[in-house]
Amino acid sequence: MADSIEVDRRLETDTHKHKQYCILVLIGLPASGKTRFVSGLVDFEATRASDRDDASSFDIIHVCYDKLIPLEKQKELATIDSDRESWKACRKSIAKAVQSFIVDGVDDDDDKLSIDDELVKKCVQDFRRQVVGDKKRTLLVIDDNNYFQSMRYEYYQSARN
Repeated sequence: MADSIEVDRRLETDTHKHKQYCILVLIGLPASGKTRFVSGLVDFEATRASDRDDASSFDIIHVCYDKLIPLEKQKELATIDSDRESWKACRKSIAKAVQSFIVDGVDDDDDKLSIDDELVKKCVQDFRRQVVGDKKRTLLVIDDNNYFQSMRYEYYQSARN
């Protein structure tokens, strides 16, 4: 009986050493309130965290496509002359940044990032700036229209792994 209690304590300790991530993918038409919802969620969690102990609080990383891909770049990518592959490449870069952030964590050492893509590095640095303190849990909120299932699939794969 003492052996099983010891194992349970070790499992409990190991669980607290690792960060837990949750991915929330928002789906909605442009200007339907997705970004406003995230802002309210961030404010709510900041208020709630200040009222409670640190163990129940969590970081919120706002992955806002409109912020990460500048409006000028979006206009360029949306033109008829622009090929679809460059827009898809930007989306894949952001999804790759989310995956890198989950795998590599909040370590400030960019040399550990095995990524050549500048957009991915910019995204990961933005995610790191949003981390407050050393909380065990992190919610990554993907803020884009995510209209097609293919837009959401990479996040599904990241969550599954």
